[in-house]
This record gives sequence, C-alpha cells and structure tokens, in this order.
Amino acid sequence: MQEKPFLHRAAESDEKPIGACVEVLIKYGADVNAANCCISDIEDGKIEYYVPATPLDRANTYDINKNIKILKKAGAKTWEELVEEYDIDTSLEEPEQIKMYEERRKDKK
Repeated sequence: MQEKPFLHRAAESDEKPIGACVEVLIKYGADVNAANCCISDIEDGKIEYYVPATPLDRANTYDINKNIKILKKAGAKTWEELVEEYDIDTSLEEPEQIKMYEERRKDKK
C-alpha cells in the first residue's frame, strides 16, 4: 500500500537516544494510532499484505520498551485494540480494513 510512516519507523528503532525521535514526532502532531499495512508479496498478480499495524504494534514487535512507554502515555493502541474499539471487519482485505477504520474514526470525532 505504502511505505511505513515516520512514527512507525521511529517506534521500531533502537538507535540512541532511544525514544527521542518518537517524542519529537508526537510533539509535532504525529498520529499515535495511525494504521498502516504494506505489500508483503505479489505473486501471479495477487497482492499479499502484511497485517495492519500501529506505531505501538511496531514498538511491541521489536520490544523497544522505552518507545512502548512513550506511545502508551500518548494514548497509542495496538491494531487489535482498534479493531475491537471500531468493530473492524477483519474478513476484508487489509487495505479495506484500514479504510473502514479511518472512516469510523472520522465519524467518531
């Protein structure tokens, strides 16, 4: 679908000083609950996607504890939590799940 947003990349980074980039991005308005999915493979014209992920999912995947704490303090949630909160139909293809999430999230504001 697209490359990972900056906060997703920063959340999985253990470059020192750990957490500095995450804090700066949040300070300047990065969306801590932005969902993203990238293409994992294209075979015989069929596109396969990675499971959608939030910045908190990325920090959890790479076990970057400082980033996990920073993100949680800022209100970040995992994709699983957002699926439950926004009643996302996970039988849809991943990009459609994210589209549904963004639409429902906009309506909730």
